[in-house]
Amino acid sequence: MRDRERWNLKYKNGWRTTLNVTLLKFYTLAKKDRALDIACGSGDNAIFLAEKGFLTDAFDISDVAIEIAKENALKRGIKVNFLRSDAESFEFKPETYDLILNLYFLDRQILPKIESSLKEGGILIFETYNLKHLKVKPTFNRDFLLREGELKEIFKNLEVLYYDESTNITTFVAKKVSSVSCPPSQRR
Repeated sequence: MRDRERWNLKYKNGWRTTLNVTLLKFYTLAKKDRALDIACGSGDNAIFLAEKGFLTDAFDISDVAIEIAKENALKRGIKVNFLRSDAESFEFKPETYDLILNLYFLDRQILPKIESSLKEGGILIFETYNLKHLKVKPTFNRDFLLREGELKEIFKNLEVLYYDESTNITTFVAKKVSSVSCPPSQRR
């Protein structure tokens, strides 16, 4: 079954995303201008950011999830630019976002695009499962699990503000800083 069909079925059967605790803890680090929620699901995080004053773009592969998100935003009188898109097709424009949110989704092909899309001073909040998750769910697809230290290596040009991979979940919060003002060797 293709990804879109699989996720549409999950959302038709009642699957919903919820407001993320890590987002609540760290969103205030970002300048309140533009935000992007990658694989936004039913839109709770994107709607929250819009309520807090961010001009928010959000996308998901599921048509059903995007319709649910649009309905939820409409009910609350909140404007979010919800798009039905897969990660590979989404147009990541350089230097566009002050905050990028990537929760429980992993597509390694887009990681350089995520970094490029952050404005200088922009905040990345990235949280998803790592290889320790196999102890919780042995059948989970390893391709969608982070290796130890992987995000630190991939985003080595960002200043790490918070990092934890002590459980089956890796939480990574970082800031894009000017390469001129702060060499990578001083960002650890």
